[in-house]
Amino acid sequence: MVLKENMKIHFLIDYENVGSTGFIGADLLCKEDYVTVFYNSSGTKIERMHIDAVEKLAGGFEIIKLIAPGKNALDFYIAVMVGQIIQSNPEYSIVIISKDKGFKSISDYCACYTNYSRYIISKENIEAGIVACDEDGSRKGTIIKRRQNYPWKMNMHHLKNE
Repeated sequence: MVLKENMKIHFLIDYENVGSTGFIGADLLCKEDYVTVFYNSSGTKIERMHIDAVEKLAGGFEIIKLIAPGKNALDFYIAVMVGQIIQSNPEYSIVIISKDKGFKSISDYCACYTNYSRYIISKENIEAGIVACDEDGSRKGTIIKRRQNYPWKMNMHHLKNE
């Protein structure tokens, strides 16, 4: 099997929802990726180490601050950004990094009412987004190998054998 090149993925991180855990897997970003972080001023500060990793590896990076707080305001920002990506960069798959299940409606709408043929998915972190989008890519293989070596997985295996 020939591995395909890394896909172009635009990650939209709902930082208020996932915090620092949304950046798990940021070390596997590549120059084809773009990352946008959404936050509001009352939330937790974004750790510099995450910003440095994304700036070093991703092809593009921006941080968008919520102008006026309100119920689901960041969710609406993300929804608008999805539309902008579809319009201006249709070659990108879109991964919304959030625990909010409401983002599935964006994917449903695009599947039914647009010609957009890329992934639009919601995952809990960058790593999970890469696995979901990068079907046969080398990044997915790296993640699978890592997961085989996670200490908790080894502990669970050990417990099953007792």
